[in-house]
Amino acid sequence: MNKKSLAKLLLLIIIVMFLFPWVLVSCQGQKIMSATGFQLVTGHYDGSSTLSDYAGTNTSADTPNFWVILVLALSVLGIVITGDGTARVLTWLSSLQSLTLLGFLVGAPSSFYNQLAKGTNATTSSDLAAMKSAVRFEFQPGFYMTLVLALGCTFLCFAALREQNEEVQAPAAAELSNAWDESLGTFIEVQMPVAAEPSPRPSLSSRVNTSGLVFCPACGAQNPKGNTFCSNCGAKLQFCPACGAQNPKGNTFCSNCGAKLSKGD
Repeated sequence: MNKKSLAKLLLLIIIVMFLFPWVLVSCQGQKIMSATGFQLVTGHYDGSSTLSDYAGTNTSADTPNFWVILVLALSVLGIVITGDGTARVLTWLSSLQSLTLLGFLVGAPSSFYNQLAKGTNATTSSDLAAMKSAVRFEFQPGFYMTLVLALGCTFLCFAALREQNEEVQAPAAAELSNAWDESLGTFIEVQMPVAAEPSPRPSLSSRVNTSGLVFCPACGAQNPKGNTFCSNCGAKLQFCPACGAQNPKGNTFCSNCGAKLSKGD
C-alpha cells in the first residue's frame, strides 16, 4: 500500500471517529452535556436541555458547529478525489483539516465559556473564575485520536508529494559496476557514467571527393588538379612529368615513380 492509499485510509478512520464522544461538559463532577463528532455536526447534543436550563439560554443548544462540519467535509472529499494531482490536493486538504482541528482545540472552550457567561450574566472576573471552576469543558479521547490521525495523514501526504516530485526530477540512473581496489584488496562498487547516444556516421555519399584536388606545399590550400600555381598564394605546384604525381618543392626525383624532376618543375 502506497502513501496516498494509506492517507485515504486514515481519512476513513477519521470519519469513523465521529461516532465517538468528542466533548464533555460537567458541573462539579456531574455530567451535564456530551457530544460525539456527528452530534457536533448536527447540533443535537446529549443533555443540551440541561445545559440550557443551567445557563438560562438556548444560545448554545442545538447549534451545528461549522468547524467540525468542515473537518468531516474535508475527510469525505479527500477519500473520493482521484486523478494525477491527487497527492498535491490531498496535501492541501489534510493540512487544512489538521489546522481546523487545532483551531477547534484552542477555540472551542473559549467560545463555550463566552456563551455560558452571556446566559448566566457573569461579567466580573470573579464570576467568570467561579463559573469555570464549577463547569468544566473537556475534550474526550475520541477527539484527541481524531487530531492525531489528522496530523499523521498530513505527514503522509507531504511524504507522498515529495516522492512524486523526486520521481519527476530524477535523472537517468547510472549503471553500477564492481572494480578491484588494490589499496583495499577487495572489490568496490563504482558508478559508471551512462553512455551517450552515438552520433550517426555520415554516409559515403555525403563525404567530399578530394581525388581531383592537390594541396599547395606552401600554404596548404586546395587547388584543382592541373593548376601550375596555387590559386591562394601563387606558389608553384610541382608535378612529376612521368606519372603526374605531386611532389614537394625541392625534390630532385619523383617520390611516386622515381623519375627525375626537371629544375623548372
